[in-house]
Amino acid sequence: MHGLFADLYSGARQLRRRPGLTAAAVLALGLGVGANAALFSVFATVVLEPPPYPDPERLLRLWARNDAKAIHDSRVSPVAFDDLRDQAASFERIAGWWRPELNLTGDEGEPQRVSAIDMTSGFFDTVGVRPALGDTFVEEDELASPITKVVLSHALWQERFGLDPVLVGRTIQLDGQGHQVVGVMPAGFDFPPGVQVYRPLGWDAGRHSRAARFFEVVARLRQDVPIEAARAEVARFVERWQQEFPDSNAGWTLDLPRLHEDEVGGVRQGLVVLLAAVAVVLLIACVNVAGLLIAHGSVREREVSLRFALGAGRGRLVRQFLAEGLVLAALGGLAGCAFAVLGVRALVAAAPAALPRVEQVRVDPLLLGTALGLALLSTLLFALVPALRNAGRSLHTSLQEGGRGSSRGRRGVELRSALVVLELALAVSLLVAAGLLLRSFGHLLAVDVGARAERALLFDLQLPRATYPDYAAVNDFYLRALERLETVPDIDGVAAAAFLPLEEGWRCDFSVLGRPAVDSREEPEAQYRPVGESWFRALGIPVLEGRGFEPTDRADRPGVVAVNRSAARRYWGETSPVGERVALSCRTFGPLGAILVDPLEAEVVGVVGDVKNNRLEAPAEPALYFPIRQFGYRNMSLLVRTTGRDATSLVEPVKAALWELDPSLPLSRLRTFDDHLAAATARRRFVVALLGFFAGTALVLAALGVHGVLAETVAAQRRELGVRTAMGATPLGLLWLVFRRGLSLVGVGLVVGLLGALAARRLIASQLYGVGAFDPLSLGGAIAVLVAAACLACWAPAARAARTAPAAVLRGDSRTSR
Repeated sequence: MHGLFADLYSGARQLRRRPGLTAAAVLALGLGVGANAALFSVFATVVLEPPPYPDPERLLRLWARNDAKAIHDSRVSPVAFDDLRDQAASFERIAGWWRPELNLTGDEGEPQRVSAIDMTSGFFDTVGVRPALGDTFVEEDELASPITKVVLSHALWQERFGLDPVLVGRTIQLDGQGHQVVGVMPAGFDFPPGVQVYRPLGWDAGRHSRAARFFEVVARLRQDVPIEAARAEVARFVERWQQEFPDSNAGWTLDLPRLHEDEVGGVRQGLVVLLAAVAVVLLIACVNVAGLLIAHGSVREREVSLRFALGAGRGRLVRQFLAEGLVLAALGGLAGCAFAVLGVRALVAAAPAALPRVEQVRVDPLLLGTALGLALLSTLLFALVPALRNAGRSLHTSLQEGGRGSSRGRRGVELRSALVVLELALAVSLLVAAGLLLRSFGHLLAVDVGARAERALLFDLQLPRATYPDYAAVNDFYLRALERLETVPDIDGVAAAAFLPLEEGWRCDFSVLGRPAVDSREEPEAQYRPVGESWFRALGIPVLEGRGFEPTDRADRPGVVAVNRSAARRYWGETSPVGERVALSCRTFGPLGAILVDPLEAEVVGVVGDVKNNRLEAPAEPALYFPIRQFGYRNMSLLVRTTGRDATSLVEPVKAALWELDPSLPLSRLRTFDDHLAAATARRRFVVALLGFFAGTALVLAALGVHGVLAETVAAQRRELGVRTAMGATPLGLLWLVFRRGLSLVGVGLVVGLLGALAARRLIASQLYGVGAFDPLSLGGAIAVLVAAACLACWAPAARAARTAPAAVLRGDSRTSR
């Protein structure tokens, strides 16, 4: 044991004598280990770790799909859910819900908008989680109206009520009505994601429209039923519905993914790309450290030969080099642990909201240990190379070679050159991937949303039925609110809409009056989007034909609608839709649609420009716009534009103005219009930023490798360079000699790296938009960046070679010219 400590102490002293090499190796190992541990911890928690529910592999989600209308992951009809609950034999339990938004008021603080679900009985039993405090609902509560009981999330209990232990049994105010808190869910339960309040449904799911698809569903498989059998049973239900109810079900089917697959499906591929990138960074870091150790081992040839000549055994020398490698790996490991903790914090802070359970991410000890083990193994392995290569060499041979002479140099340089080529190949693969994603992201940012609003603030309002019992009261409030906001100083304009750009509206079927009846699968369908008359003007949405909405489009006048360009082209072709009349076959809102009317007719008065109403990557869906004076909506988004530079400066004046009208209304989701648009690209921005960081790290490490090889080459060939200079070689010629050596390494690395990048192009294909895997600008950019970095790395060794003094070299002076 004493000998081990002595070896470690001696190794630490050797590393202290080489602070530059030690710092470079520790930094490289720390970055590689820390980045891998951090990102693998995120991946393990988000993708690999199953949901924290009993038997999570038996939990399924149900989504509706209509391929003919390009609609995927749509909610299902509550009537379809009711059929499955009563008749499907594959499910042990099944539960459904819809998502109202509620206003929480009381003495605990400002009014607050809370995310809620109204759910069928058995929801908690289906998921398999019970409240931490209190109890849930009984089956009779499902049809109870008005709803009077609630269960709260642990997060809301903590943030709003300060973990009050006697909250259960108390009454809280939601939408102006008293609700008794009967339970609080345990910490960490977050399903559906973001829900703060759970309520019983309050109405019979079976007494609704089969065409109204707004229900979300989760089901638990029976123990002895495979998922394929459940999917087959659901397919038989769908086939029966299509035959019995063709008007509402033709063309529609149901998907049945596992809950975990459904949660992580949208983020899995992006994280896989990042995992591949960070693994490459760790490999480059280990290769870089290997090159540094081999280079320094070559420098110590004379020392090793001398110690061997004085009686040191091969085993003693091997132990010494191993001790140095162990100390170096330990320092790199400590740095890696620090980088891992910092990396996890940074990743959690920067992660998009769509990343499930990201707030639960912690550094995984097993993953950190694995990364540390790989770093330790590679460090010890390459620490042994100099000892095994030099031990046993005669002192006479080492002295003849001049310690830093040609034999040592050529062998060491050749091995390091091979490692540097590997570094360059890996780095160029990352640079190509980063370039492709960056170009793809640029194309995405360049997509025209179809709406713009500079210096604009957005917020949402929800008007409860208790205080706004009918749509006359709803309309009156919103009209007064818009008028009041117009009078606030520094406000340049206001507008209101039920759905914002990049938000899906309710989809509803309609028919064009005067046309022959069509098959229900071909019946027109469009998104339902109520807006105020100033909406098109405020967001720069052009009115292409006819007119927009006017204050005279009131509830006591005939109904009017406007269609977007996509709807006009799809359903009217080259004919103008202005003046046509449409009949709406689904439930609408507001004074003209407060009850179910079949059909409700409206005149098309205008055609407006397309606005992205789903995702940036997808074309705009057909949309019908309705004036809120006729088709009002309780839940509205308001936009206010400022005359100043900072839209957030309007927050307090806007709150004060609206609370003059109703102090119980919370303003939720306060953000700028630019922030609203940026949220659509948050996931891609996260992947691009991290991959760019990893590619930059790989580039720096590869450039350091090139620099090290060339510096060693120049040192090993000083005599040759001196002779060349004495025989008439110019400094420019010597400069080019070194550059040529460096660029030859870069050329080989580029060829290998580009082949590797093309072979791995499928890995990032799903993350690309607007560019192909063979995009010439991305490939050319990666090559240019790598060549530029390599030229910088070549400059210092090449300049040193150009300054070689032949007289000093030929005299055997070991000093290079200054």
